[in-house]
Amino acid sequence: MQLRFEHDTDGGNYVVWLEGDDSGRPAGLISYRDQGPARDLAHTEVRPDLQGQGIAGKLTAYAISDIREAGLELIPGCPYIHDYVVRHPEDQELLPAAWRAANGL
Repeated sequence: MQLRFEHDTDGGNYVVWLEGDDSGRPAGLISYRDQGPARDLAHTEVRPDLQGQGIAGKLTAYAISDIREAGLELIPGCPYIHDYVVRHPEDQELLPAAWRAANGL
């Protein structure tokens, strides 16, 4: 499965497309809000017909890489992102100190 990732800065989304899919719909997206020096990943979704194939995890890794490159902090505002960051300690350095303390990380 070939995936293509993009950062839609105008819409505030990280988007993933399935190469060769002519539906015109993205395979998934993460919506975000910038809050000062932090980016709140507020909502994650994957098309129902593509769920369970690791697309959300790959899209999350792409978004976190972009956040790291931009020098921003990460606020895991949606349950999926929260669980992802808990499972990936290498990304916890991007979390605001107060968030880490409040969540025992």
